[in-house]
Amino acid sequence: QVLHVTLFDERPEDPEVGGYNYDSNDPDSARRSTARHYLGSVDVPIAALYRADGSKLEGMLPLDQPPVMLGYEIPQTRGGGGSVQTKPALAVYVQFNPSLLKPEPVSPDPGPGEEEPLLRHAKNWEKEARAAGKHCKHRNFRAMATDAMGRSVHLSRYCSPTALPPGFEGATADDATLRQLLRFAHLVPHVTDMDAFDLPAGVDIWTTTAEFLDMCAGDSEEHALLLCNCFKAMGKSAFVVLGDGVPEGRTAYVLTKDLLKKETTLWNASAGKSYTTELLHCPLTSVGLVFDDTNIWANVQPYDEPHLIDWHFDDARNWRPFFGGRGGFEEPDEMENVQAAELRYRTTSDEYRANIERDVEERVKQAFEDARGHRTTDWNRAVGAKLKPLLRRFEEHESGVRPLTAAEHDAALLQVSKSSRLVGFPINLTYTDVQPILDKVMHTNLWQADGPKIQFAIATYVHAYPNDVCSVCSYH
Repeated sequence: QVLHVTLFDERPEDPEVGGYNYDSNDPDSARRSTARHYLGSVDVPIAALYRADGSKLEGMLPLDQPPVMLGYEIPQTRGGGGSVQTKPALAVYVQFNPSLLKPEPVSPDPGPGEEEPLLRHAKNWEKEARAAGKHCKHRNFRAMATDAMGRSVHLSRYCSPTALPPGFEGATADDATLRQLLRFAHLVPHVTDMDAFDLPAGVDIWTTTAEFLDMCAGDSEEHALLLCNCFKAMGKSAFVVLGDGVPEGRTAYVLTKDLLKKETTLWNASAGKSYTTELLHCPLTSVGLVFDDTNIWANVQPYDEPHLIDWHFDDARNWRPFFGGRGGFEEPDEMENVQAAELRYRTTSDEYRANIERDVEERVKQAFEDARGHRTTDWNRAVGAKLKPLLRRFEEHESGVRPLTAAEHDAALLQVSKSSRLVGFPINLTYTDVQPILDKVMHTNLWQADGPKIQFAIATYVHAYPNDVCSVCSYH
């Protein structure tokens, strides 16, 4: 279940063009017509409120906003690499009154798997980390995960350089390549363990990357491990971060360190976003621990916000290591990992891709017409044909292959904009089913637009990645 918040801009509309609330059968509506233009949305998982203290969630939530909104200019800010789009956020406070009934607590202890001395040290290590101060009491500390067979597995065993998806062989770890890998990891559908394994709330299962790709679904840990291990395969210094974020609650990010640029970056593989650790309003609000294939470090410093943290893991005052250090467990010569030596990437058939593309477009059109009822829905196929090449370019832009400039976008629609006023935007979702796409489109209220000269246009493009992972781009 998700709490869906949609943001609109309401402003007077030109009755000659047609407004969202304009009624052509009511002449007086021309004087009072207003249009509600979609600006973006925020989804808050109800499960995050179950886990939140006092069943409330508060913070700056990134706005899920289309990359282009016809009729609007998205402000630009100057960054280190030149002009970049600002990232709008919504200040949100959500609380249920009375508070939600908490689910029955489930023991986090994994079953047998690791040897008893290691399991015993894991409990002591977590206990000592929490005892470092009151500020550590509620941090996300753990050394063991439970695999799909119910066995205990040390977190470091999940980290290992992995086979890269097709097309990345021999690629260098530049920014564009890293963002392409982020794009692929993000597009694998996000499914909670409760839904994937029919488990009670609070039970957390960690699957290997091979299992994750075979199921084509997983939660934040699986997304982070895939991205982290791909980065490692390219020679990047990469770690997995466990902590708390908004709006999802308990979550996993990837941390990379670039010694040459002196930059540390946080990557949210589930959302497909990255943030510098200096960002004041990062969606990752609390860091509990960091791990890689060699060790786990518990954050025991007074601060847990990324922009306040000292990220030097060799400082024992701030980070409590699992292996080594004072009172630490003896460091093994080699940490055997549980990841498969090879990953099998399946090619997604073009027939599968084309069927999704056709089905999505037909279903969206039908949903528009059904929602409009007796009002005529005039589809302009010529404009739709001009929008489709832009969707291919949007996918290239989002995956870091080739940036799409505002000038290129506007040039593609120049002839149409000379004769018509354009209102609309592209949306992009991972494909799991048609219904989430329909919900996203219908929540924009674009179907409510009306007027004597109004026409609609739609274009849909589906880009296929390995293992039946598909990106659905739709322009309305």
